[in-house]
Amino acid sequence: MDKKENLSKAQMAAYRLNLAIFEKKWNLAWQILGGEIDLSGERLDFSPLHAVAVLPEGQVEISSEHLKLAEELFRRGSNHMAVRDSWLRTPWDIAFQNDNQAVQKLIRRLKDEEVLEIEISERDPAEIISLSLQNNIEGVEALLQDNPSALNYQDKRTGVTPLMAASGSGLKRLTEFLLRQEGIDTGITDFTGKTAMEHGRHFPDIVASIMSVRHPHMKWKEPKSGPVPD
Repeated sequence: MDKKENLSKAQMAAYRLNLAIFEKKWNLAWQILGGEIDLSGERLDFSPLHAVAVLPEGQVEISSEHLKLAEELFRRGSNHMAVRDSWLRTPWDIAFQNDNQAVQKLIRRLKDEEVLEIEISERDPAEIISLSLQNNIEGVEALLQDNPSALNYQDKRTGVTPLMAASGSGLKRLTEFLLRQEGIDTGITDFTGKTAMEHGRHFPDIVASIMSVRHPHMKWKEPKSGPVPD
């Protein structure tokens, strides 16, 4: 089924606005903003508030047109700034992780002006990989409380996630802790194409734990040989 099917008029406008932002069609974006629009991101992977926080690939800073639109969106959607996209990121998380300094500065200013009531975290989500490899469950939990978007963070060099680091190291308690977190994605692949299950294939109890989340209605039995199933 087409993802755009059954969207309301306001949600469809948000979808079109996302496209206009990514294609840098600023005049079209302002035209769309002139009508009814849903800025919550409901039923979409992300809202226009998330889209406008992205630093376009190949750019070191955003244009003045982009920044002007961002301020208008943040002011209009101030009550949606804490909403997380399908990767558990807020607009601030996206701006911070993409090093979009202009949008970071804008969000801080609007927060100081009390236009936005949001929590701003400047903890680097990359910390979660080293904490996972150290089997530091308390540290992982504290970081996730401060920055939930770190849950499915991928190392920029290897593509490894916290779940891959834990499962590949045979860390059962940490693996099960991560699997209990809302939004955990067991299907992510690293830059060699391996999932968390494949990282943990030498630890049957860990594979069983991941299987229970990935395929909750399937009874897991360790195969005698061959690849670990998807």
